[in-house]
Amino acid sequence: MIRTPTGMMAEEDARALLDQCGFTPPPGTSTQDAFMMLLIEAQRQAQAERAAKRPGRGRTAELPATPAAATAILQEFGATAEPIQPCGYEIKGIDLAATDGVVPPNVAGALELLMAERGFVLFRGQGRKLNESGVQGTYLSAEQQCKLSECFSAGALHSTHGVHPEAPCRDIFRLSNDPDHGFNEVGPEWHNDGSFCRE
Repeated sequence: MIRTPTGMMAEEDARALLDQCGFTPPPGTSTQDAFMMLLIEAQRQAQAERAAKRPGRGRTAELPATPAAATAILQEFGATAEPIQPCGYEIKGIDLAATDGVVPPNVAGALELLMAERGFVLFRGQGRKLNESGVQGTYLSAEQQCKLSECFSAGALHSTHGVHPEAPCRDIFRLSNDPDHGFNEVGPEWHNDGSFCRE
């Protein structure tokens, strides 16, 4: 048995946890010492994540009363929302790279209402030619993606996922079919937390 902050744990359970975390202690380290090393490392990482967390902007989106009003707001902004079957909207006429990922509060509210109505909105072909974290292509930068996300709901990012070493920032969950370049075994674990939050 080994001692943990919450009580005793079977040594084989502690070793399984170390393996699950991918933590390899120095040779000859006892399971008790290895477990404590893991706790210290986890605390260090949590502290670093708290220090790196972006300050939230707070809620800025202004919700329209109806989907028709949302569509009118988008039209005033020069954009359209085309339904995708069986769910979702494709948004056309908004260049998110040109706005640095930020949309006005009334447009954010219109998009938020349309997402609530049909599940999601899709922006195709967004971004500029970039080479961020060694990834060449046309896409929105990590900063632009974060700024866009902050336009909705509570206006703050809530990133609880793992951070791949090649991720451009801690708020981007990097997926790849090559584990050297991103997480590739997320399967049923990939999901979206917080989209139901109003504030």
